[in-house]
Amino acid sequence: SVAILPLANNTGDDSLDWYELGLANMLTTGLKELEAITVVGVQHLLSLVRQAGHEESERIPEDLAFSVAAGSGAHSAVFSQIVRVGDDLRVDVQLIDLSSGATTGAEQARGADPSILMDSVAARLASRVLGETITPADLTPIAQLTTGSFDAYREYQEGLLARAKFLRADAREHFQRAVELDSTFVRAWMRLGLAALHDERFEAATAHLEQAERHSANAPETDRLMIQAGLAQVDGRWNESIGYLEELLARDPYDKEARFHLGLTYHWFDQLDDSRRVLEEVLALEPDHPGAINDLAYQAQELGDEARADSLSLRFIELWPDVWNAYDSRAEILRAFGREEEARQMYHEVLIRNPSYIATYGFLQRSYLRVNDPEGARAALDPYRDTPD
Repeated sequence: SVAILPLANNTGDDSLDWYELGLANMLTTGLKELEAITVVGVQHLLSLVRQAGHEESERIPEDLAFSVAAGSGAHSAVFSQIVRVGDDLRVDVQLIDLSSGATTGAEQARGADPSILMDSVAARLASRVLGETITPADLTPIAQLTTGSFDAYREYQEGLLARAKFLRADAREHFQRAVELDSTFVRAWMRLGLAALHDERFEAATAHLEQAERHSANAPETDRLMIQAGLAQVDGRWNESIGYLEELLARDPYDKEARFHLGLTYHWFDQLDDSRRVLEEVLALEPDHPGAINDLAYQAQELGDEARADSLSLRFIELWPDVWNAYDSRAEILRAFGREEEARQMYHEVLIRNPSYIATYGFLQRSYLRVNDPEGARAALDPYRDTPD
């Protein structure tokens, strides 16, 4: 098993900083095509970095990177840098044995096209790991697995970063721009579809996922399985969706999002014991996963476990204090337990962060009217009247 760490941008060009994660994701995609290699992708490692209290936007110190890779369960780690050589880029790669810290291999690849460059790096690394000659011709080109438009890939990468910060609207905008730049970009369509499904916008989810399916002939098998799982969920074919997701996880056990969607599917299918088990598995991979924490809080509320619902909803806010959805979730949970005054405080916090969220004004009005406070109900509309939108 191999852990892929972000590349170090040593080109001297700050505009290429996004390569650090973008090219690492490309390399992850390329190596995952080889079933003989288990790849711990850069997105999983970044979640471990966040748990260590380090911001994704900062360069990860080498000692922390080594510690995170070793804690991921991988046997080897890929440390890389990218430099400028004339009009070309060069990627310098080291393969490190995580048990001894020894460098077991070093490779270089040079070229002008980043995706072709990463095809070469993937082949060279695979040869090192497997002890046999692998050429780029033996692998599906990364551009076919993802997109041939580097601008579209950059938008997709920005969408992943926004989603990791729970900035769901920003993530959707980036994914939308990605498909506008490349209408055949399967992963961007898939992300749009899954986001719409999560928001219960089923018509949009179907349209986006069908677009992803239409262009998925060359997509990785794990992407095709996720697309089919999403389409099955839209149609209410819960057992089929569960089957697709379990097959996906058998291929890629580190895929937290697939595991999270499996937990949600069990919840929607009203199999709460299975849902909690799977969501706890998500938290074992990423203890601060916001979606898993949020859904487990709602499940605790459904089961009448006020203490656990309270703890988890507060944890969500602690992790994401600037995200309005965290306060909205806690408000709904507090209302379920009859804690109206605390719920109103949470709804006011929602409006501070998202004054355009119209439903909150209605919740506040009804809450004030339930305690016979018409003045409070009228005052709840003041921010709405002052919102230009």
